[in-house]
Amino acid sequence: MFRTTCRKCQLIRIYLGCAFLAILLIGVQPEHAQVIAGMMPSPMTIGILIMVGGSFAFRQRLKTYRAEQAELGQR
Repeated sequence: MFRTTCRKCQLIRIYLGCAFLAILLIGVQPEHAQVIAGMMPSPMTIGILIMVGGSFAFRQRLKTYRAEQAELGQR
């Protein structure tokens, strides 16, 4: 339908599609939504995964930054 190379636009469309589907599922068939909600991890698990993922991403970016700075002779 809409063709674009913008990565952010594609991610927003995927997010909105999933959100719309979840809302539709809750409204049309609540018993299926309860089954899916039962498969989700706890909020604490999700929070820990976000913190670990963020820490890992920060470490990788810091490592890349330091490597670039060392390559340029600045540090």
